[in-house]
Amino acid sequence: MIEWFDCHAEYGRRRIPSPLQVPTAADLVNLYDQIGIQRALVVHSAMYEQHPAVGNALNIAETRGLSTLMPTWAILPPQTVELGGVAEFIESMSQAGVRALWAFPTSYLLNGITFGPLFDAMVLRRIPLLVNMDLLGATPGNWAALTALLTEFPDLRVIITLPTYLGFDRYFRPLIECFRGVHITTSRYLLEGGVKSFCEHYGSRRLLFSSGFPDVQPGGSMLALLHAGLNEEDLTNIAGGNLFRLLGEVEI
Repeated sequence: MIEWFDCHAEYGRRRIPSPLQVPTAADLVNLYDQIGIQRALVVHSAMYEQHPAVGNALNIAETRGLSTLMPTWAILPPQTVELGGVAEFIESMSQAGVRALWAFPTSYLLNGITFGPLFDAMVLRRIPLLVNMDLLGATPGNWAALTALLTEFPDLRVIITLPTYLGFDRYFRPLIECFRGVHITTSRYLLEGGVKSFCEHYGSRRLLFSSGFPDVQPGGSMLALLHAGLNEEDLTNIAGGNLFRLLGEVEI
């Protein structure tokens, strides 16, 4: 039986509502019970729409006691100490059970000058960083900025969420070839034959199932993978095995 582990799901009330959004973590669990998703790495909308200090705390409080959901946190430049210094932030992550971080870089630069000490700590502890290219904007300049970041921190584990249903293989495939820590989520990777072609070239260990909820119907994201022409091993890896492995390797 396939175990589905969603690496990108969101709950909470957005300023501009999505027709699919659910206000609470418990509501998300009820939805996922209905459609057969066993685990999810989750974001609270306040993490990027209000302030990470607010959203991070809400994500811990909302998911407490819900074994289906694993909370994530958003990052900010350590220099402003809005989330504490690097050592304090990492210790708080450990105490809260957080194993993955999000970058929503709309008000800061995602580079070593800004995040060097934090990214060094993340590399050492194998903490993955999720980067929302939809929120950032998938312009050539932003892909270039992401490439520069990976060049500076080649061992950083980065999970890239794709922005639209268009093919971005020309941008991310070179990153896959050059940086072993780069992974791609699947909710918007609907290029005809794209997932199967990716697996044929690079194997299936660098793709992670994501629903993209509430911007995408989670059942639709599952259906796309089920009909991608994958063998059982590749489907099992992408559906949840890869994310279980990545999070299991975090040392915190």
